[in-house]
Amino acid sequence: MKLNFNFSGKTLLKDWWKIVRDNFTAIQTDHNTLSNKLDTEITQRTNADVGLADKITAEKTARESAESSLSSRISNEVTIRQAADNELQRNIDSEITERQTADTNISNSVKAEESARKSADKELKARIDEINANTETTILFGDKKQHTVKFVAPSKPTLYFDGQQEYEGKGMTVDITLKDAFYIDGKQIAGTFSEECINVPIDGVYIVVRYDFIKNTCSISPSSTSVPSAISGDVWTFTLYHIHEINLEMKIDSESPTGERYEFISASFDYVIENESTTGDSYFITNTYERVRTLADLATVNKNSFIDAVNENAKNITDITKNQIFVVCDGDHDELKLQAAIDSAPYKSIIYPVGELCVITNANMKSGYGMTGTNNGVAIPLKGGMTLDGSMCDTIMFKNTNPAEKQYIFHLPDGAKMQNVKFTEDTDTVTADTVNPTVLLAQSSSQIISCTFYDIFSTHQFGVSTFEMSNVLFLNNVIDTFAGAPANNLTYEIKIAGNSFVMGNKFLNFTQKEQTLGCMLQTSTVIFVNNYMSGFTNCSIEIGKKIVGNIFKAFTDCSIDINGEISDNEFVAITQNTKTPFIYAGIALINGNRISNVKINAEYIDFIECGNYAVICGNYLYISAGPAAGQCNLISASSKTLIADNIFRTTASVTANADFSIIYSDSKTVVKNNVTNAVSIGTFSDTCVVDGNVTGW
Repeated sequence: MKLNFNFSGKTLLKDWWKIVRDNFTAIQTDHNTLSNKLDTEITQRTNADVGLADKITAEKTARESAESSLSSRISNEVTIRQAADNELQRNIDSEITERQTADTNISNSVKAEESARKSADKELKARIDEINANTETTILFGDKKQHTVKFVAPSKPTLYFDGQQEYEGKGMTVDITLKDAFYIDGKQIAGTFSEECINVPIDGVYIVVRYDFIKNTCSISPSSTSVPSAISGDVWTFTLYHIHEINLEMKIDSESPTGERYEFISASFDYVIENESTTGDSYFITNTYERVRTLADLATVNKNSFIDAVNENAKNITDITKNQIFVVCDGDHDELKLQAAIDSAPYKSIIYPVGELCVITNANMKSGYGMTGTNNGVAIPLKGGMTLDGSMCDTIMFKNTNPAEKQYIFHLPDGAKMQNVKFTEDTDTVTADTVNPTVLLAQSSSQIISCTFYDIFSTHQFGVSTFEMSNVLFLNNVIDTFAGAPANNLTYEIKIAGNSFVMGNKFLNFTQKEQTLGCMLQTSTVIFVNNYMSGFTNCSIEIGKKIVGNIFKAFTDCSIDINGEISDNEFVAITQNTKTPFIYAGIALINGNRISNVKINAEYIDFIECGNYAVICGNYLYISAGPAAGQCNLISASSKTLIADNIFRTTASVTANADFSIIYSDSKTVVKNNVTNAVSIGTFSDTCVVDGNVTGW
């Protein structure tokens, strides 16, 4: 727009008005043009806004549809996971029931077996006592023996006479006393002897004796002829007296209505002792008495019945079969008997302690086969390839009669085996205040199978383990009631290393003074499968390599350091009162585990603490109790930890604590696709990736 300002005070009015009119006309024209343009712009913008609104509406509709679909998918996923969780819980309950039933059945079988063995042992002991009372055991087992048997006769037979007997003209009663009358090889035999009254014919008779060596009984009887001296089977028969005739003086009793009753005035008889000695008071016989136990005999009786033959000569027993050696234990320094058997036995022999109680002490220590380093000896040092089998002994007990450092009770060199042994420590001599030996030192390729160790104390020595094994098979054993690290002695109480295989064992009722004093159980580079651990208090544990299918139950204030893979395990009834994590995971895969009934009873506790590169996937975790206030975390994760596809359950009392977090991480943790009933999945730094998690389900 261009206006005319070419006028001045000298411009005529008619000329000035024309200029003003033209300027107003120009302004009007320009105004109209601008107005038209503005109307056009408004129309265009209005039309554009309508299109944008349509687009916004369409986008909103699409997003609402997508969110509805996502909500449906989440709902379906939650339903599926809840169903899977319920099925998993049913499987857990079923597994627990089956294992408890199996444990009960095993316990009942063990009790029945123990009862049967005790009954058999009592029967055996009674038989051995009976045999020992009869004679020397050597005449009953082993080779044929010649023995001298001596019978001391009374000075004469005695007529049973009190002046009131009825006599019918046939015979008289003779009283023969036989008690304490026998000697075998100079040893007097005290047994059951009859003191019978025998009716003897007037015209004489032979008095015959029958003695049973096994029953230790003696009987007498009359005979019309003399019986030759002979031993047949277990019975010795011989003629003792020959009574020639009985002389009587009597009168008829006038009170007898039949006239057949007599009153004896006197009586006497003539007799001789058959085969009497030069002194006239003893009877001697020398004969062969044979009693041999064979394998055929043993097959028909209780398996323990043959152990009474061991007293004959232990070295001869090795010829029975497969170098089996049976060592009878009497509870008096039985380590000496076992050591003698082991020393004389070939490699790969089987040593059987026999008896109700085998007592081992450290008063007679020996060098271990193949052992290196400085030590103070071994009570039971097996040879390579040798087996110690405790199936014939109820209990092996250790008594600490000579305390010293670096002692060992059992040593298993390469290829040795220990099985069916029930071992305990004498709690009077082995205590938390005594220096105690290592219970078991097992070396490469050795095996420990179906053994029970109970009432066990720490060695009470710095760096000295109570159980130490490397590259072994540790299968179906029980370690029950173990008091570890009673004082400030840093050690690994049970140390299993070197690619060992640990399976099907029970570790029960372990206690430790302080977690910082080492480990109650260290199984580095070990396959740890299907074990049952229960009743642990204040214990530190290190497990590595592969941990699968185990049950950890009733742990209080314990800490488990995990490396490697830990899968398909069950943790139940876990209580933490101290400010240490229950699980510390280094570079570990924690997958498919069930962790339930977790109680955190103090603030500043991280139940699971993860190091760098830990992976926690597909687990079920349920925390049933937590502190009312104060910071604590179910999982505390360090850099580059992956936590995915887990289910976290809590109670209302736990989530009421605003400082409680399911997951806490301050550095590069990835947390994806987890589900929890809590209102928040956790607390994270800006460098963490948190995506796809479901809360409040």
